[in-house]
Amino acid sequence: MENKWKEIWEKRNANSEILHSGDKRKIFLELKRISGWDSMSDTAEEGIDFAGFYEQYLQIKNELEFSAYDKMHTINSVFEIGCGSGANLYLFQNDGLKVGGGDYSKAEIEIARTMLEDTEELICDEAINLSASMKYDAILSNSVFSYFQDYDYALQV
Repeated sequence: MENKWKEIWEKRNANSEILHSGDKRKIFLELKRISGWDSMSDTAEEGIDFAGFYEQYLQIKNELEFSAYDKMHTINSVFEIGCGSGANLYLFQNDGLKVGGGDYSKAEIEIARTMLEDTEELICDEAINLSASMKYDAILSNSVFSYFQDYDYALQV
């Protein structure tokens, strides 16, 4: 099954007109679509809308800031395991954070590289192989663990 998922993710493609439109909202939604969130739109009536995704982003950001190990520490950099085309990282970067990520889809990492400026690192590899050589203030994963083959793999990641 793992090879089938890899095949699926490698076939994802981007609408370059949208990605180069300059419209941050449309760019974000296109990055989400590329990463498998096909049932979304500008309106909640048709699927997950921008407001829903943005609310999730704000909750993640709040949790990261809330979880900082002391009040003197601020979150200035974020690494996402399973970043796909970089939609979440795109929002973090637009909020002024340094970002990095890893995903096993070469196609999606290439899209992320074109959309994220001054990225610390974008790695194409299995989650279990991602290096911890670079340091980040926070590490997150949003929905990639459901693709792992078993609980032991998730623990190792």
